[in-house]
Amino acid sequence: MATESEITDTIAVLSGIYGREPGDLRGYYWTLGDIDADILERAAQVWVKGNKWLPQPSELLELAQPMQNRRMEYWRHVQLYGDLLAGRRNDGRALKSCQEYFRMEAQP
Repeated sequence: MATESEITDTIAVLSGIYGREPGDLRGYYWTLGDIDADILERAAQVWVKGNKWLPQPSELLELAQPMQNRRMEYWRHVQLYGDLLAGRRNDGRALKSCQEYFRMEAQP
């Protein structure tokens, strides 16, 4: 999860790009504190490529949340697959879920 310092650094970069001060940063901390720092940075990069204004906290969250969810889903399947390989689980549905997920992820 992003620390206040990492959130501040990301918002400072955006503020410099758009030449505008974000105001009270607590809204950014409250909104983005559950997002991983690297995902927050990636969301900021995506924002800069398509927008001409400093984002509100909720606008960055709209970009970051799907990225965070995808990461969590990926690691859930990695852990599940590891359990299957290690013999800690013997579940046909789990194996099928992993196969379908990783096949879907491998497609361009």
